[in-house]
Amino acid sequence: MSWDMVKMGDIGESFIGLTYSPDDITTKGTPVLRAGNIQNARLDFSDIVCVNRRINETLFLREDDILICARNGSKSLIGKAALITGLSEEMTFGAFMTVYRSPYNRFIIHFLQSEGFRQQLSRSSTNTINQLTQDILHNIEIPLPPIDEQRRIATEVERQLAVVEKAKQAAIEQLNTINAMPAAILRQAFSGHM
Repeated sequence: MSWDMVKMGDIGESFIGLTYSPDDITTKGTPVLRAGNIQNARLDFSDIVCVNRRINETLFLREDDILICARNGSKSLIGKAALITGLSEEMTFGAFMTVYRSPYNRFIIHFLQSEGFRQQLSRSSTNTINQLTQDILHNIEIPLPPIDEQRRIATEVERQLAVVEKAKQAAIEQLNTINAMPAAILRQAFSGHM
């Protein structure tokens, strides 16, 4: 079997998020994920808004959904995405977001981080508003390999990203140690003279 060039609308479906008013916001209720909840292609739950209102079944997030920023004041944030994994409670997503559902999402999430996706997005975007419409998303072309190859590629990308993350954390720790050195040297130099 070979790779096929397919449109995202042909291999999945997407939904625009929940519209809610300030009166719907509450301290307890259904969490609503928004653009700020996607940080570095991962979900960040540090700033959650909850709503108390009826929500259509299609707007509840599901395991392996891809959450995508569809509208934002900053053009660079359009298209940022994260894979939904490990849901511990029912959640939904806001109106400026889109959820994409496909059996191939574990592979597609990596394509959405690629330059190929960014180029298509910039060619199809409008100048009047920063948005990824449903029509634009459905017409994005993706090179889709056979399922076994998708799994192999996704596994390898995730392995390499874990190596990069580990190296980044080590570099941050090293930088923190280096930044602390002048203060330690000064403390040592003046410890006996004060």
